[in-house]
Amino acid sequence: MHAGDVLVHNFTVWHAVAPIVRGTRYSFVLFYDMDNPAIQGDFDENYVDATFYHEITSATIDLMYVEFLVDENGGRYQEKSEVVEEDMQPFEEVNFGSYKGHVFRAVERDSKEV
Repeated sequence: MHAGDVLVHNFTVWHAVAPIVRGTRYSFVLFYDMDNPAIQGDFDENYVDATFYHEITSATIDLMYVEFLVDENGGRYQEKSEVVEEDMQPFEEVNFGSYKGHVFRAVERDSKEV
């Protein structure tokens, strides 16, 4: 994954982040529970409602969907991306339906930094 990518996973997945050497780390956080027995069978287990949010007031943020094209051996050979939310406003939530394995990237519009 690259700086700015978003990984969607269930809360039961053990995870951590590496320390940053320079700059500032911003986080998008969402919580969901797909293992709730009360709703088993009511949904596609690979589907998730994803909510994105940020508090960066000094930059214009675009949210991108990133697709990695792979060869017949499963190796990545190309990255394709498209803006799915332009000019995300700070302190406002943006909601998307998504699936396990989808990758999103937050990009600062003027500098293209992630």
